[in-house]
Amino acid sequence: LYNQIGAFNTGAGPAGWSAMAKQERDLDPAKLKGYSTPTMMITGEQDRIFPPAMLHEVAPQIPGCVVVDLPTVGHSAYFEDAPAFNKTVDAFLSRHAKD
Repeated sequence: LYNQIGAFNTGAGPAGWSAMAKQERDLDPAKLKGYSTPTMMITGEQDRIFPPAMLHEVAPQIPGCVVVDLPTVGHSAYFEDAPAFNKTVDAFLSRHAKD
């Protein structure tokens, strides 16, 4: 499955991923002033592409952002542990659903 997904990511490779991550790290927090969209970042504790520490560093710059660490998974938590991922997303959406 990783190979199939990787086939969609042509051209980026590690250098491209690093460039994308740098853009996120260089985000100007002032641009997020007044941001009010509920935001959740889900990370796998074994993610080597966007390590949990990186998300925990960025999250405080996004007003109201929460980070959820899923144990035993890497970068693709949505299929490595779909039940835990789905439960996490469902709980977040339920908390923020508009009546």
